[in-house]
Amino acid sequence: MSAQPDRTVTARFWGAEASRAILSYPDENIVRFLAARFPDRAANAGLRAAELGCGNGRNLLLLSDYGFAPHGVDISEGAIETSRQVLGSAGREAVFHTGAFQDALAGEAGFDLIIWDSPYLDTREGMEASFAQVFSLLAPGGQIWTRFRHPDSWFATLGKTAADGSILLDERAAGYAGALYIFVDGDEAESLLVKTGLEVINRERVELWKKRETERHVWNTFWAARPA
Repeated sequence: MSAQPDRTVTARFWGAEASRAILSYPDENIVRFLAARFPDRAANAGLRAAELGCGNGRNLLLLSDYGFAPHGVDISEGAIETSRQVLGSAGREAVFHTGAFQDALAGEAGFDLIIWDSPYLDTREGMEASFAQVFSLLAPGGQIWTRFRHPDSWFATLGKTAADGSILLDERAAGYAGALYIFVDGDEAESLLVKTGLEVINRERVELWKKRETERHVWNTFWAARPA
């Protein structure tokens, strides 16, 4: 039996992060995606976009700038409150949903865009089931930007590994301790998306070395779409 994600730990950790580090700028990889795939901001008016794990709202502001009607989903009540304050201070509005998106968006559908930064905070089975739900949330022709943690990341082996390859991180992983991660390479991630029924538009590898180049962070980002 594989480990189950501790959503209480997830909510506590990321809620604290959202309050501690309120960033005023969006993820540059999402900026490039939107500029390439949704460049006409007037045409975006009325389109529905959801960010799964909206954190402090920085990407919701970007979605609003691009003309979307943004929905923010987060398991942490603290993160939702921070996000609400950030958007309010900028004179923007969004629809907020508190809880795991699998529950919070139950019954929803027809999103033209979904941003999902962290599908890897789960078991393998859970991640696969969640992408199947993401597919059902998208309107035909709807698009998703998402990314996966690569096994080359510095903390990928620092914990107890379950039979499915997910790992419960321990104290050696410092700030990530207690979180459940699944690390997959680009080929495995792309196979998962295709198996779900999504069409992969673009795939990129992103690396970032932190703390005087002692901590290597690696992701594969994907642009994908539900067939029209």
